[in-house]
Amino acid sequence: MAPIEPTLFVLGDHDQGQISPSTWEGLGLAEEIRRHHPAPVKIILLGEAVEGPAAQAAEETGVDVLAVEVPGLRNFQAEIALQVLPELFFESPPACLILPHNSRSWELAPRIALRLGLACIPGVTKILQEKDRLLFRRSLYQGKILADLAVETRGVVLTFESGYFKFSRSPLLVKGSWELKTRPPAESRAELLEITPAVETEASLREAEVIVAAGRGIGSEETLDLIHRLAALFPRSAVAGSRPLCDLGWLAYNRQVGQTGATVRPRLYLACGISGAYQHIAGMKDSGFIVSINRDPQAAIGQWSDLRIEEDVKTFLPLLIETVQKYREGRGYDGKMTDSRLSKME
Repeated sequence: MAPIEPTLFVLGDHDQGQISPSTWEGLGLAEEIRRHHPAPVKIILLGEAVEGPAAQAAEETGVDVLAVEVPGLRNFQAEIALQVLPELFFESPPACLILPHNSRSWELAPRIALRLGLACIPGVTKILQEKDRLLFRRSLYQGKILADLAVETRGVVLTFESGYFKFSRSPLLVKGSWELKTRPPAESRAELLEITPAVETEASLREAEVIVAAGRGIGSEETLDLIHRLAALFPRSAVAGSRPLCDLGWLAYNRQVGQTGATVRPRLYLACGISGAYQHIAGMKDSGFIVSINRDPQAAIGQWSDLRIEEDVKTFLPLLIETVQKYREGRGYDGKMTDSRLSKME
């Protein structure tokens, strides 16, 4: 029998019968790897009632899908995934198992790597080629160092940071195939009681073209009214926050930008009262144009800003809001009519 060719597996995610965006990002990472080392790609989907998502993924991505029906697994549980995944690789260990870098994978990735005897590299942001080997880039020490890591084992488990990899299906590709396997219910020592979805009242952070972000330097929760008023002046905008501000409960955690939050790349990023800890910088440094508003001239955010404004947020934002409103109405800052408008952000 000919040896089975090592495969790049993407552990897909699905919610309420729909494939999650992280699956597409995982395929983007797989495509980056294939540019250097061609290998087949396959999506793995686990769960209950998984046929629909499997068919959707195969049709929309053009990639083959292995779906595993696990009775009772309505939502992801690392303990159950750790029982199911090794069974799939009995004949051929994966060349690569790709997962998103989120709270689910932090629990699963190192454990499945240990179980399969593979290396584990979390938080990958870039793929490089050095002679005949691949290097996987990730940040260390809260982003102070960028490390390029090579793998010495037969395969690797990778988690990827959101926002760095994109997958675009060629219109010439035919749809992929999908295969369904069933297994008996898996046992778990943990019970998932409830999932409460976050209520999205604004544009998704990753889809917003303008983000107005607040940090603890805004001084008080009441100042958030200025943040929301400014964001409302721009189409496709969203309000975001730093980790300390979300820890205070002033904004929900689904509004957090940073290493443990969302990675965003808007056209315009307004950082209000944000000091610039690298945990936050890691999530927004690739924005198109960065404006920081901070009364501390030594704030680290200034080093990453295209425009730095040294002023108290509560003093500056009312003036900025007034100015933007006047330009939207066709008037200059002095109140005179002008043809200058904020059309570039529309």
